[in-house]
Amino acid sequence: MGGTNCPETPRQRMIGMMYLVLTAMLALNVSKDILNAFVIVDETMLQTTANFDTKIASTFQMFATANMSQPEKVGPNFKKAQQVQKLTDDMVNFIVDLRSQLFMRIEKKTLEEAKKMTLKDVAALDNKDIPHNYFINEKKGIELKSKIVEYRKKILELVDDPLRKPEENAKSKAEMDKKIGLETKDGVDAKTKAAYTWEDHAFGETVLAACVTMLNKLSGEVKNVEFDMLTYLMGDINAKDFKFDNVTAKVLPESRLVFSGTEYSADIIVAAFDSRQNPEVFYKMGLDTATESMVSGMTKLEGKDGVVNLKLPAGGSGEQKFAGLIKIKSPDGTDKYYPFKSKFVVTKPMANVSADSLRILYDGIDNLISVAAPVAPEKLRVNFGGCVSRSNGPGRYLVKPPKGVKVVTISVSADMDGKMQSMGGTPFRVRTVPSPNATIIGRVSGKVNKSEILGFGRIVANMNSDFAYPLKWSVLNYEVSIKRPSDIGKGSTITNSGATFSGAVRDAINNAPAGSRVSFDEINISNPILGNRPTNPISFKLK
Repeated sequence: MGGTNCPETPRQRMIGMMYLVLTAMLALNVSKDILNAFVIVDETMLQTTANFDTKIASTFQMFATANMSQPEKVGPNFKKAQQVQKLTDDMVNFIVDLRSQLFMRIEKKTLEEAKKMTLKDVAALDNKDIPHNYFINEKKGIELKSKIVEYRKKILELVDDPLRKPEENAKSKAEMDKKIGLETKDGVDAKTKAAYTWEDHAFGETVLAACVTMLNKLSGEVKNVEFDMLTYLMGDINAKDFKFDNVTAKVLPESRLVFSGTEYSADIIVAAFDSRQNPEVFYKMGLDTATESMVSGMTKLEGKDGVVNLKLPAGGSGEQKFAGLIKIKSPDGTDKYYPFKSKFVVTKPMANVSADSLRILYDGIDNLISVAAPVAPEKLRVNFGGCVSRSNGPGRYLVKPPKGVKVVTISVSADMDGKMQSMGGTPFRVRTVPSPNATIIGRVSGKVNKSEILGFGRIVANMNSDFAYPLKWSVLNYEVSIKRPSDIGKGSTITNSGATFSGAVRDAINNAPAGSRVSFDEINISNPILGNRPTNPISFKLK
């Protein structure tokens, strides 16, 4: 079959889904569980890429063998296949070098040591500064983007065939362009309308775990391009001239990550088959391997055009495995059985909703929260439990709870192929913003030298250090009373406007003898959002 007629495969749909999952999480402050999930996903991608290498090597060897037997017919496309291999190796090596440089900088390793590392060997999975500086400030993201664009361009040039009509070449190139992916386009945020570059969207302010997983995902996509191009170049040669002496079975899942309550879906295919007959598949859950003697106890599925679609209910959670056999009729009329096996992971639907403070929201102000779930951000639907909300970037929101509410629950659901799937929710306690502390020289009481308070010369009002949001308060006015040791009663009182000591206040303090009590009362403060309110008094005894 020629490359111009190749539809999107389940394998490509799986890679596409993984891309969407990662994109949804790239810019987020994620929890330890999510960081560990990145390690698991990254290991899966590395294993998938390693499996791909085996398939590519087998395909290339088949190409080389055909070239030796029919160099006149196969030679031109085989030379293109060699070019594809060289372009791909250079591209993958560049990506691997980027990953190694990150490991080297973060873990303080040599380059040779870093090349042997994976995410599970790294402690600082949540490090943002080094990846951001490397990809954005040092412009390695732009360099990567440029190399991907150049790689796509050179790959697509190899689709052209001088023996075909220009319109046929254009059609083949358009089909391959759509198939290989590797898009690096800049974009505009759908909600904020803010423009962003591909490199900033992929690596800006992004944790190491997400950056490395993205790099490995790109390596996998590049290897996928190599496989697709080799398949296309072989298919472009008359396939009926080749004789296949091997038949293998493959399970191609749409995704190895399945939400409880949905279903696992995969295509089980025969790598080489007779179009005049359809395969039969026998499978059973829980098996590591299947033999012909087990057929009677297995579930049977009918196939069409060499493909059998397998759908399994995704109940419970954890790893699910199955094995089976594909039965086809050989040229001599006997039945042949070819084994297959696979596994998938069932996980509970979940979403991670976190506040930049604790699980507390403060009424009257914008609270910053982050929402992370293993689906594309445009698929998420967030219910803010009656709060006023607005976007603050991908997966980030500013949320203002209503007055008088004690608890709000922020819940998340996802559009899974047209069906809304609950991803869970998180309750938050709602509290009133506490008053700031009024201080002079960082204190509210005690014995001081008059030079200390006169040198500072003002009252300041700041939130406690454990308060998450940088609210700014200004001092409106206050009363200053000074009681000398010899005074009977309250002593003199001066009203001061603003935070800074007036001349009258400074003179009164300066003239007060040691042992005098200086008190600052009726202190009123203001915030642009929360308005005016009183705060604590301050009282000192002069040394």
